[in-house]
Amino acid sequence: MVRRKELRGGYRGVLQTHGRIGQYNPHLHIIAASGGMDKNSQRWEHLEYLPYPMLHKKWQWYLLEMVREGIDTEEVEQLVDSCYRSYPKGFVANVQKGEVPGRYESLARYLAKYVVSPPISMRRIDGYDGETVRYQCRSHKTEQIEEERVDVYPFIGRMI
Repeated sequence: MVRRKELRGGYRGVLQTHGRIGQYNPHLHIIAASGGMDKNSQRWEHLEYLPYPMLHKKWQWYLLEMVREGIDTEEVEQLVDSCYRSYPKGFVANVQKGEVPGRYESLARYLAKYVVSPPISMRRIDGYDGETVRYQCRSHKTEQIEEERVDVYPFIGRMI
């Protein structure tokens, strides 16, 4: 419910299995429409403001209830209850506002980079000495470019 109207939103999601430095870090990138279809009038309602705290709680509720219904065990029940207690404000960590490409072809290209690109771009590799690979990545904490040094076999594991 938004502005006392029941709206049906539009979303596209992409599962990404790695983080910025190539480590295993499964997470979702979700692009949401800036509005929704009014269930009663069947008209599109544009939203100038999205109540992010509500989005966090709704995402948590839908995800945990799907898990609870899909895997009906005592362990999952305890995990779901623990998640509600541990994350009382919901699950969304990094909501980024901003414009997305306007045409659907541009949006497809924007999303494709998360699906088809390797975890670490070749142009970010600074060096290899036969044992260690050096490459650059942008830190989530500082937003600064930092150098990462990884032994060759873990690096290969990150790439595949």
